[in-house]
Amino acid sequence: MLKTTDKKRATYLLEVRKQGGHRFLHFVRTNKIRYIGLVAYVGVFSGYLASINQWFFFWVFIALFSGALLADISWLRGMKKSWPLMEKALNWNEVERIAREDRKA
Repeated sequence: MLKTTDKKRATYLLEVRKQGGHRFLHFVRTNKIRYIGLVAYVGVFSGYLASINQWFFFWVFIALFSGALLADISWLRGMKKSWPLMEKALNWNEVERIAREDRKA
């Protein structure tokens, strides 16, 4: 299980700030393990449904997968639009401190 920590989130925010806001390829690269697992799962399960001729459930499953991708794209678009405000409102000194800290939890 990949645990998200404040340090990882702060590092991600600093990367986004460095590139001037959220970018699609950066988002995909950051979440590549999640997407590889998701595509593998969808491929295996939809292949199984197709092999047993359960076409209705096959298409329902594909629609759910497409909805998950659409939700991610929608989130990214929202983050792109709100980035100018977030960049002004965040205390970047605190974000940098959190990214540097080496807590032993």
